[in-house]
Amino acid sequence: MVALPIVRSSNVKTLTSTPTYVAVFIGATAGIGSYGVKSLASSWYNANTSSSKQALPSGRHLRIYIVGRNLSAAEALIAECRQACPEGGDFRFIKADDLALLKDVRKCTGEIVEAEEMEAGKSGEKAKIDQLVMSQGIISFTKQDTSESLDRTISLTLYSRMLFATLLLPLLHNSTLPTGGSVTSVFNPNLENTSFYPHDLALRDPKNFGFRSASSHMALGTAFFFEGLANEERDENTKEEGKGKGKGVRFAHLYPGFVETNSIENGTVPGWFRWAWNWIIGPVFGLFVGKMPEGECGERLIYLASGRFAARGGVGAVEGKSGGEMGGGEDAAVAADGTRSGGFYRVGAKGEILESTKAYKKFKGDGAGKKVWEHIRRVFEDVERDGVYTGK
Repeated sequence: MVALPIVRSSNVKTLTSTPTYVAVFIGATAGIGSYGVKSLASSWYNANTSSSKQALPSGRHLRIYIVGRNLSAAEALIAECRQACPEGGDFRFIKADDLALLKDVRKCTGEIVEAEEMEAGKSGEKAKIDQLVMSQGIISFTKQDTSESLDRTISLTLYSRMLFATLLLPLLHNSTLPTGGSVTSVFNPNLENTSFYPHDLALRDPKNFGFRSASSHMALGTAFFFEGLANEERDENTKEEGKGKGKGVRFAHLYPGFVETNSIENGTVPGWFRWAWNWIIGPVFGLFVGKMPEGECGERLIYLASGRFAARGGVGAVEGKSGGEMGGGEDAAVAADGTRSGGFYRVGAKGEILESTKAYKKFKGDGAGKKVWEHIRRVFEDVERDGVYTGK
C-alpha cells in the first residue's frame, strides 16, 4: 500500500515538473473519471501556488480534455474545476456520441489532436498529452452488439480504450513529464480468469459469452495489448545505437477499489440485480470492504503519472530505486512481467502492485499475447475500412 501522504507528495512533484500539464479523461462526465478531473484541478492549483502563497506564477498552465456524452454534467464539472482552480486552468469538453463505436473514438481523438496542435501553434511548443485516463464502460450480463458488430460492453472497456491509447500515442510521446506520458485504463486486473477463448477473442459465439468470460477477455485483452505497446516503447528507446534512452510512455491497468459510479445504471443488468445492488449488495460490500472516497480515488489516479511507473527502457527505467526527481524515494514499480520498470503495471486501489494472475501466466505462456495484439489491431483496421468487424 502507498500511503496517501506519499501519494500527495509525489503528485506535487509531478504537477510542478512541467510548465503546462495536459490531461485527457475519457468517460469523465460522471464517476471515477470525474473524480480524477476534480482532483487534478485542485491538486494542480494547490501544488503550483503553495510556494508563493499567493497568485499562480506566470507561465504555469493546466489543460484538461473531458470526453463524454452528457453536456450538462460536463458543464457542472467544469464549473467545479474553475472554483478549485481559479487561475491557469483550461477545461474543455469533447462531446462523444457513443464511445462503444470506434468511429466515434476516431472523431473524438481527431478533435483533441486538432485542439492541441492549435495550442502548440500559439506557444511554439509540440502538441502533447502528459496523462490519459480511460474509465468509460457499463456493466451488462447479456450480449449486445453495436453497429460495428462488436459487443457493446467489451468495446467500451477494451477496443475503445485501446484505440484511444493507440491514436493518442504520438502526443503522449511529446509529454514534458520527466519520465514521459502516462496511460491508465480503469477496470480490474483481478478479473483475469480461465474463461478466456483465444479462438474466439471477440466472443462471437453466444455459448462463450457470459459475465465471467467477458470480464476475462476485457482484463486479459488490456494486459496483453498494453504489454505490446510497452514493448514497442522498449524497441523505440533502444533501436538506435548510441541514441540513449528516451522518455517513452508507460501503461497501467488500475483496480480503483469500491467506488460509487453509474456503470450499473447505464448498463443492461436485470432490474432485480439493480435493486439488489442498490439496497443489499452495494451497502453490505461497502460496509465490509469500505468505499474509496471520491477525492482519494482522484488523487491516486494522478499518482499513476509519477516516476515510480517508468516506461520500458525509458528514462527512470532502473533495477531498484526509480530515477530522477519523480520517484520520491520509492522503489521502482514491478511490472506485470515481473521486471522493474517494465512499462505495464497492474495496480491496486491503494497503489500497491498486484501480482500477475495464474490466468495471465497461463495464456501468455500459450502465446495468447501475440494473438490478442493481432486481433485488436485487425479490429481497428476492419472497422476503419469497412465500418464493421467480421472476424473472430
